[in-house]
Amino acid sequence: LNKQIIDLGRKQNWNEILLFYKREREYFNNVNFATTISQLGRIRNVNRMDQLFISFLDDLANQLEERGMEAMGVRQIANIVHAIGKMHLKNACTRRI
Repeated sequence: LNKQIIDLGRKQNWNEILLFYKREREYFNNVNFATTISQLGRIRNVNRMDQLFISFLDDLANQLEERGMEAMGVRQIANIVHAIGKMHLKNACTRRI
């Protein structure tokens, strides 16, 4: 999954990344979540009000709460927090992260 997420990120198409997530989310692991938010963080024109984007952030926050920080992995947590900071995200979902 990660290769596909990165390939979509290189195309700078945030909507396609989120549609991919929507289709494949049941197979996502901690690395895939971190890669997805990292790729979104590299795209300047992400619509932060898009319902699918908000849903992704909510799912990400839920995964962190359910799995815990140790299970998610230090590198993945760092990548997630870095992308959130880079995107200047300040909403209910990101406050849970």
